[in-house]
Amino acid sequence: MDRRIDFGVSLYSFTQPWYERPGYGIADMFAFLRKLGISQYEIVGAQSFDQYPVPRPETVRGLLELNERYGMTPFSYGGGVDMGKITGRDMDDEEIFRESLNDLRVAQRIGAKHLRGTMLPLDYLPRLAEFAERFGIRIGFEIHAPSRPSDAKIQQYLEAFDKLDSPWLGFVPDFGIFIERPSPTLKENLERRGAHRETVEHAIANRHVGKTEEQVWQEVQAMGHAGEGDHIAVSQLFGHQSFGPADFDGFRSVLRRTLYFHGKFYHVDENLVETAIDYDRLLGLVVESGFRGTMMTEYEGHSYNLDDAEEQVARHIAMQESILSKL
Repeated sequence: MDRRIDFGVSLYSFTQPWYERPGYGIADMFAFLRKLGISQYEIVGAQSFDQYPVPRPETVRGLLELNERYGMTPFSYGGGVDMGKITGRDMDDEEIFRESLNDLRVAQRIGAKHLRGTMLPLDYLPRLAEFAERFGIRIGFEIHAPSRPSDAKIQQYLEAFDKLDSPWLGFVPDFGIFIERPSPTLKENLERRGAHRETVEHAIANRHVGKTEEQVWQEVQAMGHAGEGDHIAVSQLFGHQSFGPADFDGFRSVLRRTLYFHGKFYHVDENLVETAIDYDRLLGLVVESGFRGTMMTEYEGHSYNLDDAEEQVARHIAMQESILSKL
């Protein structure tokens, strides 16, 4: 295996057992990760802390004690700005900047060396880089669906990063932007929720032929499938479960300014193949670029209510090891 690339796991991967299993918590996640030989993780503040955006001192102490007990390292902190925090209006840019500084402080308190931060206007980047250096924490802006690396906004940030040439700012590409096809688990989940198989297949077949979501929904109703499950299927396949041709060229362009990756995935099958995302191609480009750093596993298959996070995280790590060993 190419040891230029190491692995971590986002605790977000365990959303379903965390939410549904009484008593399940971070200690259980850490114990499982240690069995896999994983020692670094990302934690999402809004999900993990009982008080957010400023966690209680006892919460931080508890996390640090678990780090020590299980030999874990907080690689990155998933911050975030609640734009609607102020009643009646969204935050302005200066308020967002101050909230970003708070996220830096939290990352420092928990011992993380990376912050997954909130994008600010380009003219704020020099100030943000200065504070990131003061704190000793690198800030990565996530490229997340529905954005693509080739999008004008992402390319403007790339140009600004190149001009600033600071090691303290960069991207965190999320592999969810490279979904090329619906996974079998997605289709099965839509059918369990009441969608007819014909609805699902029709929505998939017509997703990229120039039709709008409303047009496809009207066609599905004309087929005699007008239930809530059918409507959910069309909506999701045109929305957050959308898919399309992967922007590999755009991905290649941002690699030089990438700090680490969110290895988002939805389903790894028994043959260690991610059924919706071409990990072979993506990891090949990562290795080709000379990247040295971390792939942060992030499972979002809890969308399908299969309660299989541990099995899937283990498969994802094994899949990446297998691919990298062949490169």
